[in-house]
Amino acid sequence: MQEFNRSGLVLEEGQASAAPIISRWRAWLRHLSPALRQTFFLFVATRILFALATYFGYVLFNAGPYSLTSVGVSNLWQSWDRWDATWYLGIVERGYLPSKLKQAAFFPLYPLLIKGASLPFGNPASAGVYYAIGLAVSNIAFFFALWALRVLAERDWQPEVASRAVSYLAVFPTSLYFFAPYNESLFVLLTVGCFLALRRGRWWLAGGLGLLAALTRSAGIVLVVPFAVEYLSQRGWQWRKLRWDSLAVGLIPAGLGLYGFYCWRVFGSLLMFAHVQAHWGRALHWPWSGLWDQLVAIAQAQPASFFQAHDLLDLMATLMVMVLVVLGWRRLPLSYNLYAMALLATFLLFPQNFPDALASNQRFVLEVFPAFLTLGLVVRRPATHQAIMIIFSGLLAVLTLLFITGRWLV
Repeated sequence: MQEFNRSGLVLEEGQASAAPIISRWRAWLRHLSPALRQTFFLFVATRILFALATYFGYVLFNAGPYSLTSVGVSNLWQSWDRWDATWYLGIVERGYLPSKLKQAAFFPLYPLLIKGASLPFGNPASAGVYYAIGLAVSNIAFFFALWALRVLAERDWQPEVASRAVSYLAVFPTSLYFFAPYNESLFVLLTVGCFLALRRGRWWLAGGLGLLAALTRSAGIVLVVPFAVEYLSQRGWQWRKLRWDSLAVGLIPAGLGLYGFYCWRVFGSLLMFAHVQAHWGRALHWPWSGLWDQLVAIAQAQPASFFQAHDLLDLMATLMVMVLVVLGWRRLPLSYNLYAMALLATFLLFPQNFPDALASNQRFVLEVFPAFLTLGLVVRRPATHQAIMIIFSGLLAVLTLLFITGRWLV
């Protein structure tokens, strides 16, 4: 029997067999809320972008011209196992080692999740299993981070603002770290989830998520600030209205304390995660010190040199977030502003050595989600939105190629 599509045209046999699948898929999408449906499409579109950039970029950059020789499917698959990813996966595979002090800079929740998810594959699992699960954890966490940010934004603003904010985060030039086996996506999920709980007055849930965020990155400790602000503001800033649930704020520093205790057991120091920053070239300075050093480095660099281009990327990312934090002061709730300022302070107070003083800032700014909310608020013209999406996406593709081919990025 022949089957027809909606236009009355005869469907081929393969098309007919695919029709029920497509119908079920459309029915499933219709049952999703608009926010979840749009988040899903944005997530899938960006994952497709990374997949295409990985295949064509890695193959064409590594294969000889007109070569018929494969670059190696395993090499292509492993192309995202770079830089900090190797540290996290090494911790998953071998644990924290007293002889490797630099490991203390990498907080434990992300590798713990990978280790736990790998248990059904045998203990210990193979390095390939850890890598695949690391990618899965990062990407699953990012999907829910996007959705949570969308829900959080729609509490205070129109859906259009929320849509722009999550779009800018998803295609920001360094959002490739939400795809790679890094802990950025997990940290953003936990911090946005903490804010959602705070805005809904679910203090123990917020404290628990803050504890997990502090076990993911040291910057999680600054969630104490928005917790205190939200708690007091929702009680009219009257101290006599404090209740026992205010103690939930103590869960956030407890996360840092738990990791400190572990560092003491393994490395012999409660604050090894802080002391080890010196091994990575970071030290406490005045907040303007790193910005000045970066400007000097750019001025002294040879035109069209690696350091000139690299330092410009870090400087532009830092300045962009600084401007957005200022613009957000009258547009966002106080807790958002203070959280963004506290995060920004952690980047500026601990710069790296000259000539790369703002190293990694182009990645760290991903954590400042209030800046992306501000960008969603201030951009109103469709042409401006399209221009930002094109520029961000183009830079994202370039930086993705740098990452998967092993060039130094952050």
